[in-house]
Amino acid sequence: MAYGEVQGKTWRSPSIRGLSDSEKLAWSYLLSNQHSNMLGYYLLPLPYMADDLEWPVERAETSITALERRGLIAYDYAAQVVFVCKYLKYNCLSSGNRATGALSRLQDIPESPLSKRLFAAISEWHPRLVNIREYLCSGNGDAPLLELVEESKKSPSCVNEESLVKAIDTVTVTDEVAVFFSRKNRKLTGRKLEWFEEFWDAFAYKKGKAAAADSWLDIKGLARDLVDAIVAGAKKEAIRRAGLREDQTAIMAQGWLTARRWEDDYEDASKKVERTSSPEAINVWESVSGELESELSSTAFETWLKNTIPIACEDGSFILGVVDAFTKGGIERRFGKRIEDMLREKCGHEMKLIMEVGYGQ
Repeated sequence: MAYGEVQGKTWRSPSIRGLSDSEKLAWSYLLSNQHSNMLGYYLLPLPYMADDLEWPVERAETSITALERRGLIAYDYAAQVVFVCKYLKYNCLSSGNRATGALSRLQDIPESPLSKRLFAAISEWHPRLVNIREYLCSGNGDAPLLELVEESKKSPSCVNEESLVKAIDTVTVTDEVAVFFSRKNRKLTGRKLEWFEEFWDAFAYKKGKAAAADSWLDIKGLARDLVDAIVAGAKKEAIRRAGLREDQTAIMAQGWLTARRWEDDYEDASKKVERTSSPEAINVWESVSGELESELSSTAFETWLKNTIPIACEDGSFILGVVDAFTKGGIERRFGKRIEDMLREKCGHEMKLIMEVGYGQ
């Protein structure tokens, strides 16, 4: 459960007094929503916030702007990252497990200039983590952090340079054998490490490597032919990612591996768009989407379902075109079961919802 401390005196603070009710709700939301973490620095696309609060996206954006003016937060619209300015002042990050968990997740957050403000906050309110902060800044965030965190608790001077060099060495070489440590501190060695590095190069999205290593270790029956299939899929994913618009979200390697996305059919988006919607699919979806529009808030419907395109209704499956992977994931989590129930009612038999990316705007 996500949570953050809100002191009683907060509501008497000059920074809070004078805010509208919507802005105060937005402030509370930023401290406690399911996307937040122990750093107060996390990925938060505005459609997520709007959907959670049942607001239009414009209202969420207006509230974010108001909170920025008060100096309470900073928001990077390009990376869709929010930074709660004094979160670390009032929320403890001193214990080893909490610090390890929080810092290791930094690598999963898109690059943003706001990271400099985060590291400044760590320096000011958690000085024992300063050298760990610098270690992460150096680009070695995939290394295990537990030993560094534990040592940092011994003295304010934290980890010295020799400790950092030693930690980095353990990531790459142990008794002349190449080793990579996953986020869960599991070891990748030998052929599995060689294959993982082959995948990593093909995937070509250099974020979340340690988390991806855990997913790689979880793949059952890993052999050369399976690796070849994974690498081929990773190369196709890299090509697909290159065609994303700025407002579209790239898939992290960890999620891609866990979902076995190499098994996806990577058709060119241009070919998909050329497909003509079948009359049956159009009729069924008009009925289903009409009912959904009456059930959902206008914000939820416009955010997730308004720009969907019915493609086909065939072989027990209903194929729905969506803009991107971000939208696909949101629909699956929020409405997938409800849509399949409605499709069964309309078609008179079980229907599986299949969504294809690359349609609409």
